[in-house]
Amino acid sequence: MGQLDGKIILLPAAAVAKEGAEVMATDIDKSKLQELENIQVRIQISVLDITKKEQVENLAKEI
Repeated sequence: MGQLDGKIILLPAAAVAKEGAEVMATDIDKSKLQELENIQVRIQISVLDITKKEQVENLAKEI
C-alpha cells in the first residue's frame, strides 16, 4: 500500500501513480488524454488549460 492511496493529486506534468495515488491528468488536447485511459493505473482525465483561471477554479471545485 502506497503513502498516497485514496488521495487525488492534480499535477500539471508528473506521474505518481506508482506510489499509489489516483492521478488526474489534464491537458488542452483531449486526444492526448484519451491515450492515457489505456494505461493500467487508476487515472482520471480532464481537459484543462492551466493558463485559464476560471477552468482551474472549476476543476478545483470538482475535486
